[in-house]
Amino acid sequence: LSWLDEVSPVGSEVLRRELQRITAAGLMFERVDGECTYVFGHALVQEAAYQSLVRSRREEIHQRVADMLAMKHPELATKQPLLLAHHYIAAGMTSHAVRYLKDAGQRTLARSAFVEAIEIFHRALSLLPTIASSHERDALEIDLLSSLGLALISTRGYSSSEVEEVYSRARHLCERFGDVPLRVLYGVWAVHLVRADARGVNRVAALFQRVVEKSVERDALLVAHSCLGVRAFYRVNFAEARAHLKIAAELMDLVDPRTQH
Repeated sequence: LSWLDEVSPVGSEVLRRELQRITAAGLMFERVDGECTYVFGHALVQEAAYQSLVRSRREEIHQRVADMLAMKHPELATKQPLLLAHHYIAAGMTSHAVRYLKDAGQRTLARSAFVEAIEIFHRALSLLPTIASSHERDALEIDLLSSLGLALISTRGYSSSEVEEVYSRARHLCERFGDVPLRVLYGVWAVHLVRADARGVNRVAALFQRVVEKSVERDALLVAHSCLGVRAFYRVNFAEARAHLKIAAELMDLVDPRTQH
């Protein structure tokens, strides 16, 4: 009931009077279990009530609910981002919806529910064409693609054509701005390496070498040295491989390796 009060355009007294009238007609039922809640008597009644609203009115209500949850119940937005994504999609606010879908996908990915994560990321990507082209929109797509790539690697394997397509698209978007994030570079690298594509491996290795020479970020250096060490190993240059992998091992976070990974 407290949530209804927060989103209702009428005052509390009017709201309660109307709720009493609806429950008296048997269309809804009141439940009191700590917090007073209302449920429809049947799913068909709920659907009929929903469909009776004009589209603009439905969108307004969904936006009001989503904004209320985001602003006044941030803990719910964090724990159940799919709920907010649902309301923002129904409100026609796709840019907001995609961000919550991204959060939901990454939370799902973190608990290794890869199939579910793939479905969520695909859903988010399907909404992107409705968002006006911009640097921010492309950055959002890169985030979604790189996360989708990780989920696909875990379910399809590094050599999957779908994995290659995802990371190729991500890299194409990155190159528009002259900078390719490490997570995208690694995905492209992994595809080339598993396919024994020497030319592709060498091309990405040059970028990792640039990271080694210019970056001071511990995690970036760990990835770059690891990949360069693997490349040297497969080229039977064991001295070079040992040098890179020794540095990479020293950069590993042994206290919290999962977070670093």
